[in-house]
Amino acid sequence: TEENHVIYTSGWIHIESGMAISLGQEVFMLAEKNIVSDGIFDRDWNSFPIIEIDSLEEYEIQIEKLIAIVKSRFI
Repeated sequence: TEENHVIYTSGWIHIESGMAISLGQEVFMLAEKNIVSDGIFDRDWNSFPIIEIDSLEEYEIQIEKLIAIVKSRFI
């Protein structure tokens, strides 16, 4: 049998990222490795390399710490 597991993200992520880019904001992407390379998650085109991780659940605490640091510096 052939299995095809394609995992797409929400369309809203692409819309929000596009809005940020149009406003001149830098966009950094953090994604699971199995997310389709499409739109803002395209591995061949992006302002910065996409940070890939195996699972969001595995790194939940570290991701929350990273977001807190980014917020403290830019908000």
